[in-house]
Amino acid sequence: MFKLKPQAKLIVIDFLIAQPIVKFWQFVETQILSKLITNSYGEKATSKVHFIGIKDYQIIAQKTGYILKNRKNITKNVQPTYHAIAPRIIRSLNDWIAVRGLEFFSLINLIPYELLIF
Repeated sequence: MFKLKPQAKLIVIDFLIAQPIVKFWQFVETQILSKLITNSYGEKATSKVHFIGIKDYQIIAQKTGYILKNRKNITKNVQPTYHAIAPRIIRSLNDWIAVRGLEFFSLINLIPYELLIF
């Protein structure tokens, strides 16, 4: 474990899943989506995906003595990278669905890419 110097900033960059997507995912997760994501992005310890949202980050921050000071949605800066990254990671139809799904949902701001400053 490490400690930051007093007054230092901890910066986390992550996709933050909007509540409608969480509900949608929970509805179809075991049938299709979880398999697509894990097949495209790698195996995980469970068959269920647990999204970490802003409330989760705030709880973790509180437990560890940090305070969320600022959030910045950087999705528009990330969108152009999909065209460069997609050809490198798409190896199957499942990969294509997972990558393009993430791209689409982030484009309509249901899966924004955010910078969190603690």
